[in-house]
Amino acid sequence: MWHIRRCVLAGVLAVASSASPAQNQSATLLDDAIHQCELLSKQPAGAQDGVNWLRLATLYQLADRYHRAEHAYDRAIRLLGTHDLPAAAAATDRLGSLYAQEGKLKKAEELELSALQIREATRDLLGVGLIWMNLAMISLGQHHLGDASMYAEWAVDRLVPAANPQNSEVTIDQQMTALIYFAEVRSAQGDSHAAILALHRARQAGEAKYPPSSFPMAYVDFLLGYTQWKSGNVELAAPLMKTGLEGIQPVLGWGHPTYLKLMKQYADFLNQTGRRAEAAMVRKEMARVSETGRAGMTGQTSAMLAFAP
Repeated sequence: MWHIRRCVLAGVLAVASSASPAQNQSATLLDDAIHQCELLSKQPAGAQDGVNWLRLATLYQLADRYHRAEHAYDRAIRLLGTHDLPAAAAATDRLGSLYAQEGKLKKAEELELSALQIREATRDLLGVGLIWMNLAMISLGQHHLGDASMYAEWAVDRLVPAANPQNSEVTIDQQMTALIYFAEVRSAQGDSHAAILALHRARQAGEAKYPPSSFPMAYVDFLLGYTQWKSGNVELAAPLMKTGLEGIQPVLGWGHPTYLKLMKQYADFLNQTGRRAEAAMVRKEMARVSETGRAGMTGQTSAMLAFAP
């Protein structure tokens, strides 16, 4: 079973699609953006204050500066009040995602439900679907499988064009995320077949935007391989997990904690399928990286994955 790890994958896939191995440059760009928003927040009070604080909070969250992000989101929500309900809903939603990142699932659920009320009142159908998607993961983290299944199904019905052709606003990333979360819920319920079908649909959606070796496609491949392994299809699992890791590594880097977690899963797979020499080599490299303290990309990629196998 997979476990909730990070923030909503929808916004994160967009970051992944533009990320490059130039890790220091990416971190610098994020720091520069934060600095500019901090300057704006110190200007005399104006009509855009709430929106500026929301932008700053989002950047803090991407940079893993959680305490500052929480303060900025609270400030944004107070400033936006009722005069900009869409932005207030976005701030409330994102603060919920922040609490989910920190494992504060009860707080996350309360905020997501508050944001849901606003989006339902303003008839924001896309926003409602995205919150259902988030609530599916929060419910799963709380081991409320019935609620998780309900929200995941609602999210797919609302966000995936095959189920709802009229919803043209949905992005490829949002479609992929809804299907991946649905797959996670089905996997947790022991329905590997449904999980695999959903992941194949996520991959098909991604083909319209991403090249085969890109991070988002590689990540789906790894999840497919992992799920095939757990369902007993070892021959199908091996190449998917291997190619998936090959596409993930250039973006995350060897020292990134999420990549190390994925490699541990791959080492377990190799060991349990009789490829012990290969598993030992993987674990040796993991130990070397841990000892040297090499770090992967920070900032953007630290928020890149919603969950890891």
